[in-house]
Amino acid sequence: MALTISENQGNFEELPEGKHNAVCYRIIDIGTHIEQKYKSEETEKKHSVFFFWETTETMMEDGRPFSIFKQYKLSLHEKSALYRDLDTWKGGITNEELAGLDLTQLLGVNCVINVGINENGNLKVKAVHRLDESVVPTHNEAFTFDIDAYVSADNKAEMKKMAMIPQWIADKIEGSIEVEAWSQKNPTEDSSDLESLKAIAEDGEIEDGGVTDKDIPF
Repeated sequence: MALTISENQGNFEELPEGKHNAVCYRIIDIGTHIEQKYKSEETEKKHSVFFFWETTETMMEDGRPFSIFKQYKLSLHEKSALYRDLDTWKGGITNEELAGLDLTQLLGVNCVINVGINENGNLKVKAVHRLDESVVPTHNEAFTFDIDAYVSADNKAEMKKMAMIPQWIADKIEGSIEVEAWSQKNPTEDSSDLESLKAIAEDGEIEDGGVTDKDIPF
């Protein structure tokens, strides 16, 4: 019967702890949100970006790469996690890059990720290190998502990408200050185009082997 369940039902393969060669296949700007400061009751506006990597040597049983992601505050302050990981990944950040670093240039660039366990028992990317900066092909479709382009008049390309973004991240994008401000200025705009694209993706007409809702961080 349908309600019969086994001990292993719902289990999925996890990337082993340790160092793995990987490649960045997705960079998603989720916009700005009001969030609670770390270990504080105060709140702050936080602009965040997600980096997704897939392994290039360590594979799942079916031959597909493992996927893992990390959320960063969009900041190049020397004490920020993004600065630290970019510095070790790129082999240093120049003063010119501090004035304006194009993150999209990291799409398809390989690296070594150090994977560990966080305080909640979930996998996390502890560090990102330089490999050789080669740009390599990816198994998952590689793309970047730009929140500013999404809330612009010509946003068809970003809307198509939304159909391939995990729902919980898409919800974060829709709840961003940028999208809320755009919606207030465009109250007659409907979401039918986006919903139709999501329906197409669910029917398999838009294929993507990337992170699914299984990757929701608990």
